[in-house]
Amino acid sequence: MKTPISLQTSREELENRIRLRNSSFLEFLSRCVFGNSRSPYLCLLKEAGCTYDDIAAGVHKDGLEEMLLRLKEAGVWITADEFKGRVPIRRGSFSCAVDPDDFENPCIVGGLGVSTGGSSGGSVKTKLDLEFLAARSAYDQVMFDMLNLRGMPMAIWYPALPASTGIGNILRYAKCGNVPARWFEMRRHDMKTVGRESRIATDLIIRMGRLAGSPLPVPEPLYLDSPAPIIEQIVSWLDEFGGCVFQSYVSQAVRIVGELQKLRGDLSGLVLIVGSEPLTGAKRRRIESSGARLYSRYAATEIGTIAMGCGNPEAVDEYHLMSDMTAIVRDRASNDKEPGPLFFTSLNRGMPRALLNVQMGDMAAVFSRKCGCAFEQLGFNTHLSMVRSCQQFTAQGMAVSRTSLEQIIDEVLTVKHGGSSVDYQFIETENNEGETSVKLRISPEVGAIDTESLIDDFLTELGKKGEGEQLMADIWNQTHAVSVVREYPRPTPHGKILPLLKE
Repeated sequence: MKTPISLQTSREELENRIRLRNSSFLEFLSRCVFGNSRSPYLCLLKEAGCTYDDIAAGVHKDGLEEMLLRLKEAGVWITADEFKGRVPIRRGSFSCAVDPDDFENPCIVGGLGVSTGGSSGGSVKTKLDLEFLAARSAYDQVMFDMLNLRGMPMAIWYPALPASTGIGNILRYAKCGNVPARWFEMRRHDMKTVGRESRIATDLIIRMGRLAGSPLPVPEPLYLDSPAPIIEQIVSWLDEFGGCVFQSYVSQAVRIVGELQKLRGDLSGLVLIVGSEPLTGAKRRRIESSGARLYSRYAATEIGTIAMGCGNPEAVDEYHLMSDMTAIVRDRASNDKEPGPLFFTSLNRGMPRALLNVQMGDMAAVFSRKCGCAFEQLGFNTHLSMVRSCQQFTAQGMAVSRTSLEQIIDEVLTVKHGGSSVDYQFIETENNEGETSVKLRISPEVGAIDTESLIDDFLTELGKKGEGEQLMADIWNQTHAVSVVREYPRPTPHGKILPLLKE
């Protein structure tokens, strides 16, 4: 933070990392997989009969992505449930027990302790390396220049530690010399859920940043049902400077725009940076109809910045894969224009977790096109769009896995309120304003139900599954995101009753 990275240095660094991506992958493979006796990938590679030399030769001859596809087809890949340690690794008759900690990157000795948001299951503790944050700041520097945001006042609305989103963005932006002026901290009403160690760590980081010359903002506790300070600040900045930046989850951005338009119809000058849940057409139209500009990114705690928004998008959500540090493959028969499950691989030894063909629970269309934006000019030619979850459920910026929903239905809702698992079905819906909510469809056959009690039981049980889930439950409770409808669960075209549908 003492020496911010310049735009020119950022560009040169990114071009260099793209040029060296094959050698970066092989270094990662040597140190974090073959050089790590705890690596879960070793048993899969042994079962497939693959050595380091085999993989290196394949990369040099046919390219990285082709080699990753061959490994996947040989059984070297990890499901989201295996990655979270919920189930053992199984390939045919072969089985291997796994612990989530086994996927920790052994190259990171220190690092900041954070937890994932539970997007593909329960929250998992991991480490965030400060050098890795600095490496990712090169993406942000290009973004600031591409969107012409330099010098604009900025506010963010994210939780504090152990969630990494808030402090991670602040530290990266400080490295760019563009520190947010205010950090509105998403806060629970139940303060008992905020860990003392996390609070101390946040305070310490801010103090150290300020000693290093970066005026890092102090988190300002703000409950989700009381966004007035954000509204007042944005209006003040628009009046004084003619423009400002606000960053948060997609649903919270939609909500803030709605509140702002009660005070002023035209929000020209406001730029919203969003992420953490799917950006749909309705959400984009809702925001851009106000006059505000919208920029979306795609990231995950376990891997960092996956993709940055295209500067000249044709799709509702179109991103450039940050292929200098992340590789993605899909099934060989996948149609480029249709979403399909993604398999992620680390190309940087600073990533919190070591990934080799890992499913994170997401799917997307993957394609190439000429767009002419700043990221394409640097060599980022792979585009993603229609990024959605294939195993998780997202609303108000929070996500929960299908497995967790199934457990809550089977172990709590049916026991306390009656019926069987096929009588319950969660639905992710979006209204005309682009706001996402959660509906629980319950069969009329179950009989009379106290819906308020049932929703309370659901959120209470969800909050027991980890720190990330505690935050989800509180946010969903405060935003009244969960409702009950008395309808028969609807089958898929193949006649299956799934516990989760997206409509």
